[in-house]
Amino acid sequence: MTRMSEEEETGPESEPVGDAAAAALSHLQAAALELISAGRSFLDAADSALRNDESMSKIVDSLADLGRDVVARAAPPPDDDEPDDGYEGIRIDG
Repeated sequence: MTRMSEEEETGPESEPVGDAAAAALSHLQAAALELISAGRSFLDAADSALRNDESMSKIVDSLADLGRDVVARAAPPPDDDEPDDGYEGIRIDG
């Protein structure tokens, strides 16, 4: 096994590579823990909303409104001026 020279063991700004890797690992661990904490907070809020009848009613109403908007936008009303010859063109608005 060959030993690295002191020059090879240092990273930017003459910081030993081992120290930089340890610092990076520490930051990744902290970020992962923060992400887990945020996820738990989100799940707690979702749990509270689902258990509250008034909140659920608002959520269902909002989703129904969204569904109606999507359906209305997906199927534009037919243009009665054009004959129905079985051909469906692609309309490009621009």
